[in-house]
Amino acid sequence: MSAVSPPPGHAAPPRRTFDEVAAAGKARDAWWTVVLVEATAIWLVRRLANHTPATPNQLTALSTMLTVASAGGLLEGGRLGLIAGALLFQLSFLVDCMDGRLARLTGTVTELGAWFDTMAGRARFMMCTSALLIGQYVRSEERTYLFLTGLVITCYAVVQITAGHTEQLPAGAGRARAVPHGPWRRLFARPVTEVEFGMVICVIVPQTGAYVPVIAVAAALLLIGELVAVGAAVRLRLRARPGRSPLPVAVTPSWYDGAVDRTFRD
Repeated sequence: MSAVSPPPGHAAPPRRTFDEVAAAGKARDAWWTVVLVEATAIWLVRRLANHTPATPNQLTALSTMLTVASAGGLLEGGRLGLIAGALLFQLSFLVDCMDGRLARLTGTVTELGAWFDTMAGRARFMMCTSALLIGQYVRSEERTYLFLTGLVITCYAVVQITAGHTEQLPAGAGRARAVPHGPWRRLFARPVTEVEFGMVICVIVPQTGAYVPVIAVAAALLLIGELVAVGAAVRLRLRARPGRSPLPVAVTPSWYDGAVDRTFRD
């Protein structure tokens, strides 16, 4: 991949180092992202920033196209379709992890781009999970898949509602102390977030065929985590009132990861 030549009279843009690209990521993220996606995303973003004129919105558009292709494979429901759909879902998520990083790295963050990225992520979850389960219903005519579709949509709605609730918390309430460091600690403290929930449904379940037990367990873990996150948010809100002392570190368990992470992320 050759570097892009600057226009005449313009200096070449600075070459981005690995550390610069790594620092452009989110302060904390889901363990699936950190363990399985982040290293590849950093390598690709560095190559794009140093050798191409690619923009964050172009990456978001590419992620959306991959989402549509993934949904088509999952809807088809055959063995090859499920494998292709799962791979395309993961690839779409990888590209989605790159656009925001590239925007922060190059200083091109915009409200429109952030909205586009958010809508693309929501579309990926809703389109692909619904396509998978509805496709299985069409092939088998078992109503269980319709109930699973309703369960998945309900869980996703809960995630969006609780996220909006915690975003109203005041900043500066000790995020660094309250959130556990390291992906493996987050794995045990919060095994299923919105990210892992989508991966379980669209990547793992189609390959195992265990739709009911796997989705049910994942949904239960997701809802428990969200309820605990709301409890953490309410408690932090109360502690942040004037005249109240900060929340002690000793009573801030790692189960608060989700609420504090979404709340105090800059």
